[in-house]
Amino acid sequence: SSPSTPDHKRAYVPPPEASDKTSFDVQSVRHDRYKKLIIILQNGDVWRQKDSINTKKYTYNQPETAEIRRTLFGGLWMKLDGERAFRVEEVDRD
Repeated sequence: SSPSTPDHKRAYVPPPEASDKTSFDVQSVRHDRYKKLIIILQNGDVWRQKDSINTKKYTYNQPETAEIRRTLFGGLWMKLDGERAFRVEEVDRD
Protein backbone atom coordinates (compact mmCIF):
# COMPACT_ATOMS: atom_id res chain seq x y z
CA SER A 1 0.00 0.00 0.00
CA SER A 2 1.04 3.63 -0.38
CA PRO A 3 2.85 5.46 2.47
CA SER A 4 -0.20 7.61 3.14
CA THR A 5 -2.51 4.60 3.48
CA PRO A 6 -1.98 2.55 6.66
CA ASP A 7 -2.21 -1.24 6.45
CA HIS A 8 -4.42 -1.38 9.52
CA LYS A 9 -7.48 0.50 10.64
CA ARG A 10 -6.53 3.27 13.07
CA ALA A 11 -8.87 5.00 15.47
CA TYR A 12 -10.61 7.83 13.66
CA VAL A 13 -10.47 11.04 15.66
CA PRO A 14 -12.60 13.65 13.89
CA PRO A 15 -11.50 17.25 13.44
CA PRO A 16 -12.80 19.63 16.12
CA GLU A 17 -15.57 21.05 13.95
CA ALA A 18 -17.04 17.55 13.38
CA SER A 19 -17.05 16.40 17.00
CA ASP A 20 -15.29 17.49 20.12
CA LYS A 21 -14.49 13.96 21.34
CA THR A 22 -14.50 10.29 20.44
CA SER A 23 -14.67 7.49 23.03
CA PHE A 24 -12.87 4.15 23.00
CA ASP A 25 -12.65 1.17 25.35
CA VAL A 26 -9.28 0.76 27.08
CA GLN A 27 -7.55 -2.63 27.01
CA SER A 28 -4.58 -1.76 29.26
CA VAL A 29 -2.30 1.00 30.50
CA ARG A 30 1.30 1.04 31.71
CA HIS A 31 4.13 3.50 32.18
CA ASP A 32 7.24 3.46 30.00
CA ARG A 33 10.77 3.95 31.33
CA TYR A 34 10.30 7.74 31.10
CA LYS A 35 7.17 7.54 33.32
CA LYS A 36 4.91 8.42 30.39
CA LEU A 37 1.61 6.57 30.20
CA ILE A 38 1.15 4.06 27.39
CA ILE A 39 -2.52 3.39 26.59
CA ILE A 40 -3.62 0.37 24.53
CA LEU A 41 -7.18 0.56 23.24
CA GLN A 42 -9.43 -2.43 22.58
CA ASN A 43 -9.06 -1.82 18.82
CA GLY A 44 -5.28 -2.29 19.14
CA ASP A 45 -4.26 1.36 18.81
CA VAL A 46 -1.39 2.41 21.08
CA TRP A 47 -1.10 5.96 22.44
CA ARG A 48 1.68 7.65 24.45
CA GLN A 49 1.38 10.54 26.87
CA LYS A 50 3.34 13.60 25.66
CA ASP A 51 3.15 15.97 28.62
CA SER A 52 4.18 15.73 32.27
CA ILE A 53 0.79 15.49 33.99
CA ASN A 54 0.95 12.95 36.84
CA THR A 55 -0.77 9.74 35.68
CA LYS A 56 0.62 7.42 38.39
CA LYS A 57 -2.89 6.63 39.68
CA TYR A 58 -3.65 4.69 36.49
CA THR A 59 -1.03 2.12 37.52
CA TYR A 60 -3.40 1.00 40.28
CA ASN A 61 -6.81 1.99 38.89
CA GLN A 62 -7.27 0.54 35.40
CA PRO A 63 -9.36 3.02 33.35
CA GLU A 64 -12.25 1.71 31.25
CA THR A 65 -12.75 4.46 28.67
CA ALA A 66 -10.56 6.90 26.77
CA GLU A 67 -11.94 10.07 25.21
CA ILE A 68 -9.73 11.57 22.53
CA ARG A 69 -10.25 15.00 21.05
CA ARG A 70 -8.39 16.91 18.38
CA THR A 71 -7.59 20.59 18.92
CA LEU A 72 -7.97 23.31 16.30
CA PHE A 73 -4.21 23.17 15.72
CA GLY A 74 -4.09 19.39 15.25
CA GLY A 75 -2.99 18.36 18.75
CA LEU A 76 -4.57 15.37 20.47
CA TRP A 77 -5.80 15.24 24.06
CA MET A 78 -7.01 12.20 26.01
CA LYS A 79 -9.14 11.81 29.11
CA LEU A 80 -9.30 8.47 30.91
CA ASP A 81 -12.61 7.83 32.69
CA GLY A 82 -13.43 11.53 32.47
CA GLU A 83 -10.42 12.65 34.52
CA ARG A 84 -8.01 15.47 33.67
CA ALA A 85 -6.95 15.57 30.00
CA PHE A 86 -3.36 15.14 28.86
CA ARG A 87 -1.62 15.41 25.49
CA VAL A 88 -1.05 12.20 23.55
CA GLU A 89 0.43 10.91 20.32
CA GLU A 90 -0.34 7.70 18.49
CA VAL A 91 2.48 5.16 18.47
CA ASP A 92 3.17 3.33 15.21
CA ARG A 93 2.59 -0.38 15.33
CA ASP A 94 5.21 -2.66 13.81
